[in-house]
Amino acid sequence: MFLQDIQTVGMPDLDHLDKVNLSRRFRYQQNLRETLRRRFRDEYLGLLVRQPKKSRSKVVKVGEVVLIGCDNKKKLDWPMGVVISLLPGIDNCVRVVKLKMAMGELTQPVQ
Repeated sequence: MFLQDIQTVGMPDLDHLDKVNLSRRFRYQQNLRETLRRRFRDEYLGLLVRQPKKSRSKVVKVGEVVLIGCDNKKKLDWPMGVVISLLPGIDNCVRVVKLKMAMGELTQPVQ
């Protein structure tokens, strides 16, 4: 609430507060909200440092269990397979693998 400056809807009991105490309480709440915002920005947001993107090039190994991506299915429903062989390209980088699935074998690019 203090980050988005949402106005409070609660009303203090007016029987116990007079005009002086009400304005003093209001100033105290404003000061408290500003102090909390300032501390949040300085202490917490200062700790959130953007990490450099790590390269996603994970080396695939024979025998690994992998998910086989399908565009028309949710990730939860993707079939699984086991890598049975690596097919390197001209530059010796593995970009294609041969997978064993429940329904047979499949050659698939590494992504």
